[in-house]
Amino acid sequence: MLYDQVYPTKHQLFLCLVFISLCVFQACGGGQQTYSELTQACKIQKSHPKATYLTETAQGLTLQEARDKASAELTRQLSAELKSELIVTSQNSSHSGQATQAQDQVQERVELYTHFKHAELIKAVAKCEFCQAESCQSTVALHRDQLARRLAKEINADVKRLKTSAQDLHPDSSLLRFTQAWYIAQASSQRIEPILNQLKIIERITEDLITIEALMKDAQKQRAQREENLWIGFNKLDISFKGQERLPQAIQEGLMGRFSQALETMGLKKWTQESCPSHKNGQDVIMLTPTGTLSCSLGFIGPQCKLQLGIKLNLCHKGKLGEDSWSRLKLVGVHPHETQGALDKLLKSIKSTDLSAPLSKSLSPFIIL
Repeated sequence: MLYDQVYPTKHQLFLCLVFISLCVFQACGGGQQTYSELTQACKIQKSHPKATYLTETAQGLTLQEARDKASAELTRQLSAELKSELIVTSQNSSHSGQATQAQDQVQERVELYTHFKHAELIKAVAKCEFCQAESCQSTVALHRDQLARRLAKEINADVKRLKTSAQDLHPDSSLLRFTQAWYIAQASSQRIEPILNQLKIIERITEDLITIEALMKDAQKQRAQREENLWIGFNKLDISFKGQERLPQAIQEGLMGRFSQALETMGLKKWTQESCPSHKNGQDVIMLTPTGTLSCSLGFIGPQCKLQLGIKLNLCHKGKLGEDSWSRLKLVGVHPHETQGALDKLLKSIKSTDLSAPLSKSLSPFIIL
């Protein structure tokens, strides 16, 4: 009796051998599911229809690696590059300040890059994740409507700003009002455009957003037309020469030449007539008056002459726009013996490039540069 309780019977030994064989078979992969069996539960087109979801599948050595690859590929699709080109045809052309009728094309190329910032909305689909041998596969999904709501909320404030500023983007607005409205509209458009691009990719662009896109294009058109009708004219110098009755002719001619070159460098058109146009013909002519003081004195090295510049701005038929003193612009000429030599050195030191920066700053509230 004791012998039977301690040692297993032949039947029990046989059952143990069968059990061990099954375990070894499973461990060696003999019972591993096939690819078709693993993917049978993943009916992604039914559970995540294309009209509602964006999906992507990827493989990796681990499940996490497969998820990361699938998410990265989906993000790449949503970070597409947008290139658009605007061509505006304007009726106004000119030569030497005289308006003529011609067909000119104003071209503006805009390149914007969209970067997807909502990776947290990309979710792994559990039924579509599995590992087999040394490879894992994952499928991730992004709900189109969920992303669309998030994106629309992001640009809501800028859409309102754009609509408000666009009301002042028309030919009858003052230069100051038009320019300030343009700066606001441009900044809003730059933030809205990439989001619109993503909404197009996920096919969730609404009628209201289509209207906003048309509004942005119209703002570009209004800016181009206003720019086409803008001119800069010059009044005589208003620069006092301390201790002298008049400014030397060489200084007068040199300064006017430098100012003209600076305008050309900035891409602004010069009004060559000495006065404003006789009647309003859709043109904005800003008359610029260079102002300042010239003084010469004896320094440690010898005679030195200093020129302090600024400008006054008047809009034809509208009156004064403003004035500005260029305190940061230091123009000095020094000569060891003669005052005239110091004046010559001063004139040679003045470069049109030196005038471009302060001139641009003074004009920027009224002109889109």
